[in-house]
Amino acid sequence: MNVATINTYLSDAKSAFFKKDFESSLKSAETLLSTAEVENSPLNIITAKIFIAKIYSTKGRYIGDLEYFTKALELLESIDNQSLSGKNQIDFYLVRSDVYLNIDDLDQADRYAGLALEYSEKKENVQSEIQSLIAKSEVLIKRNKFIDAQKLARKGLTLANENNDRFSKANVYNLLSKSYIKSQGYNEILNYSEEVLEISQLTGDVEQEIIARSNLGVYYAARLDYKSAIPYFFSSLEKSEAIQFDRQTAQNLINLGTIYARLFNPKEALSKYEAVVEKYDRVLIDTTKTILYNNIGNIYFEEKSLNQSKKYFQKTFDLAVKIHYSEMVALALAHLAKISCEQDRYEDAAKLADRANELLEDMGDVNAKSINLLNFAKLAHHSGDFETAILHLKAGIETSKKVRNEENEIACYQLLSEFFQEKKQFENAFHFQKLYAEKQEDYLKKQRNRQILDQEIKFVTKEKEQQIDALKKENQLQAMLLEKQEEVEKANKQLTQANEELKQFAYVASHDLKEPLRMIGSYTQIINRKFGKDANEDEQSYFNYVTDGVDRMNNLLDGLLKYATVGRGEQLLKPVNLNDSLIICQSNLRLLIAENQAEIISDELPIINGIPSLISQLFQNLISNALKFQKENNTPKIIISSEEKEHEYIISIKDNGIGIKREYKDRIFVIFQRLHARTEYAGTGIGLALCYKIMQRMGGKIWVESELGEGATFYFNFPKET
Repeated sequence: MNVATINTYLSDAKSAFFKKDFESSLKSAETLLSTAEVENSPLNIITAKIFIAKIYSTKGRYIGDLEYFTKALELLESIDNQSLSGKNQIDFYLVRSDVYLNIDDLDQADRYAGLALEYSEKKENVQSEIQSLIAKSEVLIKRNKFIDAQKLARKGLTLANENNDRFSKANVYNLLSKSYIKSQGYNEILNYSEEVLEISQLTGDVEQEIIARSNLGVYYAARLDYKSAIPYFFSSLEKSEAIQFDRQTAQNLINLGTIYARLFNPKEALSKYEAVVEKYDRVLIDTTKTILYNNIGNIYFEEKSLNQSKKYFQKTFDLAVKIHYSEMVALALAHLAKISCEQDRYEDAAKLADRANELLEDMGDVNAKSINLLNFAKLAHHSGDFETAILHLKAGIETSKKVRNEENEIACYQLLSEFFQEKKQFENAFHFQKLYAEKQEDYLKKQRNRQILDQEIKFVTKEKEQQIDALKKENQLQAMLLEKQEEVEKANKQLTQANEELKQFAYVASHDLKEPLRMIGSYTQIINRKFGKDANEDEQSYFNYVTDGVDRMNNLLDGLLKYATVGRGEQLLKPVNLNDSLIICQSNLRLLIAENQAEIISDELPIINGIPSLISQLFQNLISNALKFQKENNTPKIIISSEEKEHEYIISIKDNGIGIKREYKDRIFVIFQRLHARTEYAGTGIGLALCYKIMQRMGGKIWVESELGEGATFYFNFPKET
């Protein structure tokens, strides 16, 4: 296998991988591997295996399939470490680090990233050094060591800037954005993400563009600017779906669901969340799943669907216990206790609330605590312990304020007012009723404003969708028109070539065939002169047949030659006086006109734009036809006239001959078409076809009006100059 072929396979694999067309990339890489194995080329075998492992790891990350990581590791394990060197050595370490990162073996991921960094620095391979720094930073982010991750990333950024490496710069910026998002330092990510968006669109790096768009959505959502956030999430969603980047698709849907929940649009929020559960559950890490289940449970609770709410809070609890996510365990227990209170199952509620409280003692002020204080207040009230219920509600208000749980705070005010009213402590009841009304009014105002914002976003989104649809249709139409135009141009080119070939064939055939025809005619005459006086009547007839055949063939070839060469040489139209053309024609046909005692009458004819030689030929053919196709014992009379119209001149040549049946009006202009036997009327069947072609060449047309036995009128038009 030559070097060019190797480079082609590898280049194809890398190009398809960059576009995230994993199927095509894998096909090219596997072809490279199989060919290298056949030819026993160790270096190319290693290159192919490392690249295939990279494809497997990335594909596994996209769709959340552990099998791909297993296949990647098996492939890397099959490589003899002793045979590694140079770029292959670094790539081997980096791909191995990436696989371990994806399966959460962070120690191994960090080890191989460190080896890659060490070897890159030793070989002074700057691009690989940046990739190694990114790999180590990824491990630190997963370990929640955000400051350390940012330090390494900034070192990589410095190298990327020094070497004007835009591709690496985009990767570093997205990495920094990820670390700030996870540490909730949203201020930093705007400039980074905008920079990545610009770079990725220039380089065509679709994955980095998708992530940058999502990060910008996160930035604006963190600032409650949902109107700006939603378009970024939707555009990221559309692009991630297009390349089957399922992990990012799921994240975009979750982000959109969360925004719609905040906009008090439970229907849209549920549709996004449940789409993730139904289609992309496999790509989510367990911590994300617990939060997603909790969010769905909250929406169902607000919608009074308690059984569905309980189902999702139970799923939250089960998964949180499995992964030792204590805060979510406590939150799920508090929610389940809340549902039990709503269903008047106070014994179950008490058990759940106590279990939640055990976990919450060491957590400080968290959302679960505010919910659970409300649960304890309801339980105390149910058992008749009014004072304890009041204490829990007041503590619930303070905690709710700290964790910004407005719904819970409002519920506490409402219950305080109700409880004091039950105890006939009307002054306290009125105080908390007033606080409840004020807080509720503020909350409802916020809800209305956000719902209005949601409608505005829907309107803008719908408008943009319509614009996009219109643009897509326009682009499709333009693509179709361009495709048709290319097809037409191709067909025209083929047609022009075919016409030229046909003209050349007809010219050569008619011209070259005349030579053997002349030879036949000459030798026939010699034979006739030498033996004709001794020939009998039958033999003389045979000689006559040959001579007649030669004459007819000669006429046919003359006609064919004229047909094939119409318009050759004279290409441009110029002013032509038709009166002059008619005089030339009559001069050429004077013997035939005299022989038939024909009368030719003509109006004053106009000056038109045409080709002089072709117009003379046109008149000659039409007048010849009028003289030829005559009734027996009839004196030919031919009338030539013209009519001027707004955009054209129409010329007519009328005769008093035998006429034409109506059904033959179009057929007569087809080459070699004859309506009469040769014994009746001589001719080749080319004359009118030649007239048709002449008019085509000059941009006009020719037609006939006739009745059998009533003569015929031929019309042809010349467009005026515009």
